[in-house]
Amino acid sequence: LLLPRILGVIHAMARKPGLRWTIAKGALTETLFSSIFAPSLMVQRVIIVARALSNRRVTWASQEKASRSLLDFCIFHMVEVLVGLGLLACIERGFLTFWFLPLAVCFALAPVLSWISAQSTKISSHENLNATTPL
Repeated sequence: LLLPRILGVIHAMARKPGLRWTIAKGALTETLFSSIFAPSLMVQRVIIVARALSNRRVTWASQEKASRSLLDFCIFHMVEVLVGLGLLACIERGFLTFWFLPLAVCFALAPVLSWISAQSTKISSHENLNATTPL
């Protein structure tokens, strides 16, 4: 999964040698954030497939996440939080190794991470970018 990203970074660095450090920082940051959000996204996709297979209605609409409260995110990510807390309990009891700790923390903090990412969309919204960028 990382090979296309690595090849793209190498290609971009070769084409723009003056921006090598900027490209490398951007790629590393994007990889880190993708890794942090991936477990939660996987759970949400499993929930959607399970609903579709059980003939429950699945709605897919654009959401205005920036106006939601942290409690809304906690309710939305309840499954991830419960899985994360369960993994943390299993690690603490010795049923799982500490290698599961990053996954457990990503699950347990899913609402907070999602809320933080929604706050950043307020800052970089399409309207704000158009208001500050000359044509």
